[in-house]
This record gives sequence, structure tokens and C-alpha cells, in this order.
Amino acid sequence: MEQIAFIYDSHILHWSFLMVALGAAVAVCLFIWLYTRQTENWQGAGWMLLLGAPLSIFFSRLIHWYCRYASYSGFQAAMTDFSTGGYALVGVFAGCLLTACILRLTRRVSSLGQLVDCLCIAGAAGIAVGRLGSFFNADDRGMLLTEYTRLPVAYSTISPITGLEEYRLATFLLQCFCAAILFFALLHFYVKQVEKNPNYRNGDVFWIFMVIYSASQAVLDS
Repeated sequence: MEQIAFIYDSHILHWSFLMVALGAAVAVCLFIWLYTRQTENWQGAGWMLLLGAPLSIFFSRLIHWYCRYASYSGFQAAMTDFSTGGYALVGVFAGCLLTACILRLTRRVSSLGQLVDCLCIAGAAGIAVGRLGSFFNADDRGMLLTEYTRLPVAYSTISPITGLEEYRLATFLLQCFCAAILFFALLHFYVKQVEKNPNYRNGDVFWIFMVIYSASQAVLDS
């Protein structure tokens, strides 16, 4: 039985990692397409990926360690052994925003607003895909449901305390839907404004994303 459980857990982790990796790939490809489509600045896009990836990993790990330090044996272990533990999505936002500011200060890009606009649209798509990875692990633990257990937003899991089956709200599924809707809305707004509105201000998409996504997270993560 233990061997079967180990194989099952390995299978779940494999699919979870695959979905997160797919979400990251979607975000990267979409960012490159959006940014170079408007600016043709391939060098700026390359620097964004080269600096943004390690900074995002660093900050997402650092924040996760700070919020769940009991899951690690210490700070050094958390920041050197990346085979265990987890990552905080807000750290990716911090890493990308810091990288964007560095590139603007070093004049690698001409407009900070244009860069973060493309990052937000690509990030919304990446979140929508990556959140599906929670169907393959035990992260998606929403509120306990005693009714409506037949709905698609309810999923069965085993309680780590009682060992009994219980139904939880699939919070990450709702976050996936919200991020997908936000992605299509922002993409439509951005393409329409950039191509047809000469008075469009770079950075508007960034602020729209921050307000709507933060509001949705405040409800779904409460």
C-alpha cells in the first residue's frame, strides 16, 4: 500500500509541476509576442527574462519562507534547497516589477508603463493555466462544504486531521476562471487602445490589472 501511495503521489506531483511549467511557458511566450509586437525591442525582452526569472524565484521563495517558516529547517535551507517547499506568487510580481524598474533605469527599455502592461497581460494568462496545477496536489484547500458537493467547484479530499473524506471549495479553480476572464479583457483593451487610440497612456493596463486582480484575491483568498 505504501508503494502504491508513493507512486500515486509522484504522479500527482508530476502533473502539478507540468501545469505550473506550462503556465510559465504561456506567460513567457505571450510577453515576448506582445512586447516585441509593439516595440521590436528583442534585447529588452531578453533582459526582462534573463533578470526577471531568477529574481522572481528568489522573492517568491523568500516570501514563502517568511509566511511558512515552520515548513523549513532554516533560512539557509529554504534558499539553497529548492527541491522541497513552495513559492509565493506575490514574489513573482515583486521580481518582475523590480526587473522592469532596473531595465528602465538602465535605459534597456524606453517605457516602463509599456513593459509592465505586457507583463500583466502575460501574467494573467500564466496564472490561469498555472492554477490548474492545484488539481493535482493538496494545495487547493478552500472552505469546507457540507452542501452542494456535486457541483464542479467542490472536490473530494482526505482530511489530514481526521483521515476522513471531506469536500472543499476549489478555490484555485475559481482563481483560474477569474484570471482567464481578466486576461481576455485586458488583451482586448490593450490591443484596441494601442492600435486605435493615439492618446493611450502606457501603464493603464497595469493599474487595471492591479485593482481587479487584488480585489478578486481579497475575496477568494479570504
